[in-house]
Formats: sequence, structure tokens, C-alpha cells
Amino acid sequence: MSRDWSFDQDQVVAAVEEPKVLEGYDAHQNPLPPAWKSPILFLDFDGVLNSLEYWYGSGYSGIDLLNHTLSPYNVAVVNSIFERVPSCEIVLSTAWRFFGFYHEYIAEVLRDAGFKGNVIGDLGTIEEPFGIRGIAIQVWLVNNNCMDRNICILDDMHRSKFGWLNGYLVKTNIATGCTEKEADLAVAMLKGEGKDYGKPKRWEAKAKD
Repeated sequence: MSRDWSFDQDQVVAAVEEPKVLEGYDAHQNPLPPAWKSPILFLDFDGVLNSLEYWYGSGYSGIDLLNHTLSPYNVAVVNSIFERVPSCEIVLSTAWRFFGFYHEYIAEVLRDAGFKGNVIGDLGTIEEPFGIRGIAIQVWLVNNNCMDRNICILDDMHRSKFGWLNGYLVKTNIATGCTEKEADLAVAMLKGEGKDYGKPKRWEAKAKD
């Protein structure tokens, strides 16, 4: 039985940007290839690729916390995910996408930090009603026919922000960013391993219908 990915249309914007198949994360927009089967990592930045430890240890304070720097340590830890799951594709879910940055700028920041993941797009301007990022992720998956993919959400936001998709959340701590423990969990989820990973009870119930 196929999964039911229905969602409340009133809670999301009607017009959603097509995903971007990116080379260097540029501004071109194209539909995903029909045969695309890679696992998907929805990646946040702040609290994942950086941390309070890094900011304060680097001498940043106050408004400087918004200077959009990434921690080499946290980036290296996240890179280990891609080394173990080479086929993993990344969709950026970070709030950086709302700040008006050019894609080229984000690509430059990632490259400077040594990021090695394959970024194929972002959530674009899909809104997050009531701050629930899970709705935006669900809309992206539905619109791109990726409901059958192994997915992982790597984010420091509270589980309540992901609705029933919180079964796919590997929650990090903004104090430390992504650690090896969270990276191991993300790998298991992307591979579809572990009895508790990627199997929300809501889906299991629907599968019996």
C-alpha cells in the first residue's frame, strides 16, 4: 500500500518553486530526473554546521552570531555522512534561504568551510506555517514525487516543528552542532536501517488500511 502524503492545502502556499538540479548551487531551476532514487538529507545550518561553542570560541558575540560562519569541525562531521552514504543528495532547509542570499554566496560559504555534500536544491520560498518546517518539507517531497525515498532531517529545531515527520528528525543541539552521534543516526536513517528510524506510527497505521 502506498503512503498517504495528503496535506492541508490551506496551510501552504499555492505556488511552489520547482527544485533545482545544481552544479555549484546556481540559480537554475529544473525538475528532478524521473529516475532519481537517492536518499535525501534536509539540512539546516545554524545549530548543525555551526554551534555556540564555535561562535564563542571564535570570539563572536551578540549580533556577530548572525555573521553566517560555519564550524570546520561540524562540517567535517556532516561530511562523514556523505562518505558513508555517497548517493545522498542534500536539500537545504535552513532559514538562510529566506535571507535574500544569492545561491552563489551560500555555495561560497559551504566551499570555504570544506563542505563536500551534493546540494541539489532547497525548499525555496515554501513557507513554514506557524513555524512548522515539516510542512514545507512535506510539500517539497510531494511536489517532487519523492515520498518513497529514505529521508533524514538534520536540524536543531524542536520536534514540534516537524509534525508527524519528526520520525525522520535527527535533532542536534545548538550548543554543540552536529556531533558524531547525530551523524551515525543520520547515516542509519538514510540507509533505512534501525527499527525506530523512518517509521512513524502514522505511516504504519495507514499501511494496514
